[in-house]
Amino acid sequence: MIKKIICLASALLGLSLSSMANTSTTVDTTLINKYTEKLTFFYGNKQIDSVLAICDSILLLDSTLTDIYTTKSNMLSAQNKLEEALAVNTKGLQFDPLNTDAIISQSHYLSLLSRNKEALAILDEAINKNPDMPSLYIQKLNIYGRMEDYENGYSTCEKILKIKDVDDYSKYIAHTKIIRLTKEKSLDKAINAMLKTFNSNYYSLAYATKEYNARSIFDKGEKYKQLAFKAHSKEKLENKTICIDEYTHSDVIVQVYEYFDPSDAGSMKVQYEFRVFNKDTEQWMYNIRVEYFTDFTGQYKSQMAVMATLSEDGFRTYWDTFSELKKTPYKKWMNFANKIIDNKLKVGSATLIGKDGESTISIDSDDDSEQK
Repeated sequence: MIKKIICLASALLGLSLSSMANTSTTVDTTLINKYTEKLTFFYGNKQIDSVLAICDSILLLDSTLTDIYTTKSNMLSAQNKLEEALAVNTKGLQFDPLNTDAIISQSHYLSLLSRNKEALAILDEAINKNPDMPSLYIQKLNIYGRMEDYENGYSTCEKILKIKDVDDYSKYIAHTKIIRLTKEKSLDKAINAMLKTFNSNYYSLAYATKEYNARSIFDKGEKYKQLAFKAHSKEKLENKTICIDEYTHSDVIVQVYEYFDPSDAGSMKVQYEFRVFNKDTEQWMYNIRVEYFTDFTGQYKSQMAVMATLSEDGFRTYWDTFSELKKTPYKKWMNFANKIIDNKLKVGSATLIGKDGESTISIDSDDDSEQK
């Protein structure tokens, strides 16, 4: 739900005094403007109760502001009050039936309430009136994904790519979804189509890397990773991380990031980070970060693994590991991360120890250890 709120933040920030005044001559636009400034602040800080209170105050001054109804409905949705969110958004749509954000929110709530046919019907009606609006198609794509209707999802992606002057973001979404829905024998063709569209820029190459690795085609994953690094340097991008893999394990999504040439504390170089994402709550749960240390010549010296969990004030470290051992490869770290996800390794002090030249992860004094 929170993810949906963030996606609509730009619409909230775009509220203007002129759009809020409508045609009424009795509206106190100065007071509405003050409330809107507070609303933007509370929205940005995810203070849901404060946003709801401000929305109610604004609607007392002008009850015809569809954007405010949509903002309020999204806050209610974040509190899992879906029926109430739907009712509020429905009322707002009465004043502006063509409001795209409100239409998308309406279809989102209906879909979450398992009323997918109604959700799709609303979007189809909007598309008939405005056939060149990519966000409407993307919302249909989201619903088809929830329904596991891959055939209609694929055709929707093709329709997005046929929209005249479609924006790059929408093209990227369509291409990546097509790739996800493509069988392995046609994978090269689908990826090459995306690379052609984006002239093999960093982001398209990075996605190709992740997709090949996710399908265990590691030779091509490595090939496109190296091409992505070169494109990154050429395009002079700042963030030096790349998502090299994504997989589902124990009902959570795990994204694996590799850091390349980061300027970190002294000789430390973060190599891998397993970011664990809960599909039900649409929130990050925790991450498992692997750090490699080098000496002053740049040669590998030791490694550390750190597990952190996301709290209201950021990530908190639960445990870490340290060793003077030979570098552990990525796939073995993945096995270790999966055991953490399965809760087979307890949270507590953890140490990497050497045994006959091999690495062994030992959690506390438990006998259950992971041979590396």
